[in-house]
Amino acid sequence: MTRPRWRQWPRWRDEVTITAALATLACLLALGGWAWRLDRVVYDLGLTLWRREAPPGIVIVAIDDASVQAIGRWPWRRAVHASLLELLATAKPRAVALDLVLSEPDPDPEQDRLLALALQHAAPVVVPVPWRVGSAEPLQATEPTEALRGTVKLGAAEAPVDADGVLRHAFLHAGPPDAPYPHLALALLQAGGESLHPRAQGEHEANIPSGAARVLPTADGSAAGPIAVPPAKGWQRDGRLLIRYAGPPGTVTQVSY
Repeated sequence: MTRPRWRQWPRWRDEVTITAALATLACLLALGGWAWRLDRVVYDLGLTLWRREAPPGIVIVAIDDASVQAIGRWPWRRAVHASLLELLATAKPRAVALDLVLSEPDPDPEQDRLLALALQHAAPVVVPVPWRVGSAEPLQATEPTEALRGTVKLGAAEAPVDADGVLRHAFLHAGPPDAPYPHLALALLQAGGESLHPRAQGEHEANIPSGAARVLPTADGSAAGPIAVPPAKGWQRDGRLLIRYAGPPGTVTQVSY
């Protein structure tokens, strides 16, 4: 009896055909970014389904619409920030993160003097150190002005967003290879007398990926939005850590500036 034509095809050819088809599908998924997208979808879904309580004792003092209406247009005088810090000092916080870029001296030296005095009273205070593209070196740290540098602790300010514009990870350390800064959140944790959990060490030897994006505050403290990252020369990252959000906006207690 003659075998049906469809059964005369050797089995090894079936295996080769299936393997080639799967390999082609894998290449198409990789080239089209679908594997990356699927990974992010699974991660985002996990965050949606998984909830945890926000750490107690954390308060966000936000520069919101109500603050601008009450105080005036941005940027504000540094005496305004000094007043807030003096008020916060009376509450005796364990640590304060002042998320402002203070790399340029104020035209009025009295403003810097008032702010430096308030920083001393509210200590420990952590301020961000973003990086900028310079003429001599491709990447340079933007530290606070000399009048304020001795009164604060420093933390790397970066928001390395994914290609879809979503912030899913952070780097525990970033900066010049010989003297990196701890992440702003890590610096705040350490300033408050805490230490990083042993299981939250992150992935090591992770430098700036080409084509990534970041959010960099401008000199007046406002956000410039995601922009392309230049090659990782003069600035390196280490300790990549996925962010486990506690919940949507509003999960952490917030008050107006």
